[in-house]
Amino acid sequence: MNAQGYQVVKTYCGHGIGELFHSAPNIPHYARNKAVGICHPGMIFTIEPMINMGDWQDCTWRDDWTSVTKDGKRSAQFEHTLLVTETGCEILTARTENSVPLFWEVEGYVPIPEETPISLEEAERIAQEQREQRAKERAEATAALNADAGEKKKKKKKRRR
Repeated sequence: MNAQGYQVVKTYCGHGIGELFHSAPNIPHYARNKAVGICHPGMIFTIEPMINMGDWQDCTWRDDWTSVTKDGKRSAQFEHTLLVTETGCEILTARTENSVPLFWEVEGYVPIPEETPISLEEAERIAQEQREQRAKERAEATAALNADAGEKKKKKKKRRR
């Protein structure tokens, strides 16, 4: 991939599936990593590489969730869940002939033209606006719930009298 100008993000890795959301083992998606271990039948894990058009490095926004490429170039991520069997492995998330088509498989799909990446500052500004909007929506929802609770309390008091 490096020869074609693509690199795998090293910050994130696949992981085991168990009682915890992200459990052992960690599954790096790049060569010369330090992960060791042996897969045994019954193990379930994900592979979810992120492939960047430029450098492998990424930045995480202040929301502690959104990840963007450090150089502002495009990135793609896909995830599959695998089950280790006695004879190899089964891809639990494999598409079947009955799977809903992916957007690019729909007749008439026209790709969006390549856009100039936005700056990290612009991306942070947009993320901040989205956080503020979500906070406003949460405050409005909380106020509505509190008002509703207050009305119920008044009605309950009236019934007691």
